[in-house]
Amino acid sequence: MAERRCDRSASATCTWTKNHQNGDFAPYLLKSIDSGRSWRSIAGDLPARGSTYSIAEDHVDPSLLFAGTEFAAYWSKDGGQHWIKIAGVPTIAVREVAIQIKKALDATPPAPRTLHDQARSLQRRLAAILVELQGDRRLGSRSGPAPVAISERANTISSELNRTLARPTMTHEQQYQIASELFAAERAKLKTLVETEVPAIERELERLGAPYTPGRLPR
Repeated sequence: MAERRCDRSASATCTWTKNHQNGDFAPYLLKSIDSGRSWRSIAGDLPARGSTYSIAEDHVDPSLLFAGTEFAAYWSKDGGQHWIKIAGVPTIAVREVAIQIKKALDATPPAPRTLHDQARSLQRRLAAILVELQGDRRLGSRSGPAPVAISERANTISSELNRTLARPTMTHEQQYQIASELFAAERAKLKTLVETEVPAIERELERLGAPYTPGRLPR
């Protein structure tokens, strides 16, 4: 469970949690306005299947919320009563794509070496995108400086603004602009992989009679 202060109030808190370990993939978004003594759901009309992984509030309008689930990203302009899917974000659990394709290939003896090479290339490029988004933990554990990840920039802004009622500073706005531009570039790469290259590999897997793997049903 992760908490974020809401409405610039010390007593208002938003949180998300998930229960997929028990076969429950419903989205759980909660809000408290009395320092956690009571909670109400702000999941609204989010799809019934799709575990929640994050929630964020606009730094100006407390009714404008953003949520990330297992399969998509959403925004709400009314504090979580109604949610709208953000277009252009891949509707899959991206971190599982390369893993499941590799499993399908390993279970398909007729799969040619070239298809295995394509899958390895896909895995490398997905890993590179995730490093840009989340950072490289291996570098972070060493003594040398590690590049600043997009999520680190965003989290720093969010953390600092959650501790104040003041408007964002010029530094916050500059960091937000940098993060937005970096994210747009990685999103474009990811969109190409998800919408073009992954379907091409999956079509070839279908042709070769590959078995079912999680997230992929043979037609």
